[in-house]
Amino acid sequence: MPAAESTAPSGSVFCHGPLDSGMRVRSARLTTVARSGETEADFIARLMPAAQQAAAEHDHLAGTCGTFSGTTPEEIRDSKSVYGPEVVLDGPAMRLPPR
Repeated sequence: MPAAESTAPSGSVFCHGPLDSGMRVRSARLTTVARSGETEADFIARLMPAAQQAAAEHDHLAGTCGTFSGTTPEEIRDSKSVYGPEVVLDGPAMRLPPR
């Protein structure tokens, strides 16, 4: 699994959980960004070094906090919004017998 995709399955659990808690988390994050007065990209860029440092201290997280050059925060959110349901739906589909 590519490193960029390695956190997507666990993120799907959080983003597509009961009562769609992911929408509440997304709304809270976007509200925090808006209140900061920064763009979302600048907000993430400012916090990324601390996230990378925290992840580097744990072997199972090292390399999961990368840079997203060429990708906007909106594109990342949109891809995760599609990826989550696909993982949930593809999981059972992979277990069905071939037709």
